[in-house]
Amino acid sequence: MDSFSEPFTLHVSADPLAKGRPRFYSGRVVTPKDTRAYEKLCAAMIRKGWGIRPVLDCAVKVELDFRMQRPTGKKAAVSLWAYCKPMPDIDNLAKAVLDAGNEIIWTDDVRICALTVRKIFVESNPGFTLRVFQLSGKWDEARAETVDMA
Repeated sequence: MDSFSEPFTLHVSADPLAKGRPRFYSGRVVTPKDTRAYEKLCAAMIRKGWGIRPVLDCAVKVELDFRMQRPTGKKAAVSLWAYCKPMPDIDNLAKAVLDAGNEIIWTDDVRICALTVRKIFVESNPGFTLRVFQLSGKWDEARAETVDMA
């Protein structure tokens, strides 16, 4: 693989939400309302941060750090398991954000060749940080930068 370019970084301050499972009604597939609303919010923030850069139609590496509200209680104070157990699945957290990036950052999330996802537990300011690395070609006029969507 080519060496990674400088990343595009976006910080979003919004409670992370896992992508809900689609439901089937009378032969139709329906995405839950809260998932649609969250993906729309993420897409708007991604679009604002990405700006006028062209949509990438190449291989990309993505890193996602989800800042999750720290659980409270006795069990949470002594065990990492208590942190992870009540939280949403990490893959479903990533799916919501990656789908929101379709046709904005990349043509389709099938372009993602490498993915790192982490949950980080915080006292305040939940949200996520998205980093995108282009694996081939150039960013055209884009340079490494950080956009804060607080």
